[in-house]
Amino acid sequence: MNNFEKVIADVMAYAHPEYLLKEHTVDLDRSKVDDKELEKYLKLLIIISQAHKKVKRYGVYFVQFYPGQPGEISEAEALEHHIHAYLEDCDCLRNKILVFFDVLSKDVRRTATNSQEWAEAFQYIKDQIYKVFKGIAQHRAPHHHAGMRFADSDIIDADIFGLMTGPESPFRDQMSAEMVEDLKQRTTESFEKAKQRWINMGARNQEQIDGAMDKLFGDIRSVLYQYLQIQSFIDRGEEVVHD
Repeated sequence: MNNFEKVIADVMAYAHPEYLLKEHTVDLDRSKVDDKELEKYLKLLIIISQAHKKVKRYGVYFVQFYPGQPGEISEAEALEHHIHAYLEDCDCLRNKILVFFDVLSKDVRRTATNSQEWAEAFQYIKDQIYKVFKGIAQHRAPHHHAGMRFADSDIIDADIFGLMTGPESPFRDQMSAEMVEDLKQRTTESFEKAKQRWINMGARNQEQIDGAMDKLFGDIRSVLYQYLQIQSFIDRGEEVVHD
């Protein structure tokens, strides 16, 4: 279990001890807990978890999620759709994480005597979050009147070759059978190159995102728990198991 998962589990345990077996709640001290604050942070954490799981699913989408038979949607078009959605969902995950740290920063600074030092510490954390997602964002390029888009040369090639050999192509009847087959082969090769590149890229990005979330939430566990007046429920359980 990584640190992000531990934080969710700990906050969940204190927010809803009724979900746990009674023997596991004996040492759960909720005397200083503010239920409203617990629910607020639990909701923020669940939102991040949902966004994170959504991004992680692209490890499957890039590999498997394509039309089962030829039709109006080509494999290259499906991949292009996956990439657009992936980049948007990565942005969404980044923003959800930033919101969490913005909320925690305001709460901690409101109750701390050294507010400026905490402001600088949380700004550093936010800078690290931007840094993690910066590489993913670089796959986008500014596009006039259309927000942000990406450009993948192999997908463009696959689209062009596919259009030239498609049933509605004005060129198809003017090309030899050998040329049509050659362009179809090039369509497949270009698509496979783009597909494999995004499979690999998604895997690398996921490793970076997972590692960053583990470190970030590991670094702020004690600060968050002190603010919420809770202790680690999960770590205590792991110690019992190891003993």
